Amino acid sequence: RTFARSATNQADFNFGFSLPGFLPGTLNLNPSVTFNNVYSGSYWVQSEFSNGQWVHQNKRPTFSLGMSPTLFALFPGFGPLSRIRHSITPRLSYGYSPAGSVPGAYLAAINHSAAGFLGNLPQNKVALGFSQVFEGKLKSDTSSSGEGQKVKLLALDFSPLEWDFERARETHRTGLTTNSFQYSATSDLLPGFSFNSNYSLFQGDTQSDTARFKPFRESISASFTLNGQTGIFAALGRLFGHHEAPVAPAAPVTAEQTAQDQL
Repeated sequence: RTFARSATNQADFNFGFSLPGFLPGTLNLNPSVTFNNVYSGSYWVQSEFSNGQWVHQNKRPTFSLGMSPTLFALFPGFGPLSRIRHSITPRLSYGYSPAGSVPGAYLAAINHSAAGFLGNLPQNKVALGFSQVFEGKLKSDTSSSGEGQKVKLLALDFSPLEWDFERARETHRTGLTTNSFQYSATSDLLPGFSFNSNYSLFQGDTQSDTARFKPFRESISASFTLNGQTGIFAALGRLFGHHEAPVAPAAPVTAEQTAQDQL
């Protein structure tokens, strides 16, 4: 069927609460309970497929436990670096949700077939993502006391991937439920440097058993700025003897001037 026009209105809300964490500084365990939509879309939907009527789906609780320990190692430096620190922070979480129910009217409103729909299955899934940072400590300037400046050489962040054991058992196929994956990189070696790349992992909706694992890159972006007064350039300049002109100290403020400013 074809329509003269297409219009969709959506409204959504979610709520939950986090429980007090434990084992801080080591595993950093954080339990939580959230109430999310059974389907990944909005709670209320209005479209031409629903004849302009508002329809809604249902919510279900999700019990989660996440941990994010930080592991690091120190390495000797080279050149202007006195030491290098490499830290990696894995983000591992486990979540369970009971079976849900999405009304047929809601599926019709979003133009989704009820045949092969997997959104009502219980969720028993784990998610894994991680980030890592390489930091360098510059050698101390001999003309001044104190420790050398710390510089972020490279920071990498990878979005989490989710695996649902219930879906793998039901479909006898992959349990991967993450629809998109992205990673980013930043560095202080180039001020303002940022690199991002995004991938779509599936062809089709991951809520359906017809989705095919077929990754392709959707977007890529990079940006940076050059400024001799910030970041590694200023630190290297001080290391090789280049110093900025000292700023003249401000004239002392007298009590009479202070009183005039307050009037």
